[in-house]
Amino acid sequence: VMILDYMVLSPRGKRTFRASLFRGIPFALLSAAAAYLAMLGQYRGSLMAPLTPVIILRNLLQLPGIVLFYVGKTLWPFGMSPLYPIEPMGRVDYIIFSWIFSAAVVSVFWFFRKHLPALITGLTVFILLLLPVGGMVRVGAQVLADRFSYLPTIPVIFALCVLAIMMVKYAGRFKWLVVSGLILWITILGISTISYITIWDDPVAVTRRAYDRYPGSRIIRLMMLRTYNSSAAGLIESGQFDRAIMEVGRAISIQPDFPDSYQIYAYALERLGRKEQAEEARRKGNEIKRELGERYFNQGLFYAKLEDYHRAEELFRETLIYNEVRVEAYYNLAIIYQKWGDFSAAAAELRKAIAIYPDQPILRRQLDNIIRTQAVNLPDKECE
Repeated sequence: VMILDYMVLSPRGKRTFRASLFRGIPFALLSAAAAYLAMLGQYRGSLMAPLTPVIILRNLLQLPGIVLFYVGKTLWPFGMSPLYPIEPMGRVDYIIFSWIFSAAVVSVFWFFRKHLPALITGLTVFILLLLPVGGMVRVGAQVLADRFSYLPTIPVIFALCVLAIMMVKYAGRFKWLVVSGLILWITILGISTISYITIWDDPVAVTRRAYDRYPGSRIIRLMMLRTYNSSAAGLIESGQFDRAIMEVGRAISIQPDFPDSYQIYAYALERLGRKEQAEEARRKGNEIKRELGERYFNQGLFYAKLEDYHRAEELFRETLIYNEVRVEAYYNLAIIYQKWGDFSAAAAELRKAIAIYPDQPILRRQLDNIIRTQAVNLPDKECE
């Protein structure tokens, strides 16, 4: 709001940064409060990735590349996907290119700021609006998605419209060429939109396009598995059991050790009366769950030994998804929360462990210690 007020809305000759700043203070305070509450909730929910100096530097280095990615998708919306992996943004060559290119664009826009203030204003507002989803602060598995840029794209379109008007105005005898180029670009955008409308209502087709484009992305593969399984569950509800088996079979072919697929597969077989095969599928799914739970637990111990407690916490949580009675996972989560000084969360995890294994004295002793101290940091213990 302050940028728009100063650069665009205020009449020339009457612009004062102090006045724009004063008018924008209420909005800035509201935004800061909302951002703080959002980050606090994500942090307390253990969703926010840790912000060490190295991670902050990495995120900052990748930011120009992410900005260019979204601008590029706005100007040339082809090769669309519901999700895009963020990993390519970390390539050294792309980081160098994005910083050099971004610096050049900003320099040009700054040079023309007096004659075309909409350009530098649109770019600045775009970057500010993109920051919450631009990867500086990452929550969960960070990805790129076109829907993240819906609001930030508005100032970019505004700046492009102003630029187009100025180009037509000063093109002289080449005005026809500028107008033809704009019409061609709008036509291309329309064709792109129409091509995606045909598959947009089909989650499997849309997700499959993303998976075929980025087969090495873990989060997109997981999304593909869940989409196939969700489609299979819907087919089961509508009585199309054979089609459901084919659909869940595609998920199993992508990742044979995804236990949820076997549960849906077993249910479809059971509805077809093939009970022995259903029981075998269910048994295999449970076996995979146990193996995955053990794998995640051991990885959690490994990262805990490295004192990467955020990653260890994620892995212990993953353990409990596949084995919800693994007492050691609850105990180690309690140790991690104790190290972080979150004693109420530590006590909650220990109570869950005690509910499963009430005769284990070490759990009760640890819980008693936490209850007695609450806000006092106990001597560090190692995960075990």
